[in-house]
Amino acid sequence: MIERGGSSAWYGDRLRSAAGRILDSWTEWSAGRLTRAQLLDQVAQDKARITRFLTLAAAAPAAGKTRRVCAEILKHESCR
Repeated sequence: MIERGGSSAWYGDRLRSAAGRILDSWTEWSAGRLTRAQLLDQVAQDKARITRFLTLAAAAPAAGKTRRVCAEILKHESCR
């Protein structure tokens, strides 16, 4: 998405950042710097951000392929 430029890059950057924060939280938890409750809270917040950005991108008129990809990902949201 980021490489597509335009609005796709904006959505892709935010999705990548949220995914990175999930990985960072996991690293912090595995190193003993977060409790399980803190990990779950942080991951839930970032999952909500991801869902929000996917929803916005799926509705964006100028996003084209990104819009379709995000809509497809959202179809599988219940699998998470």
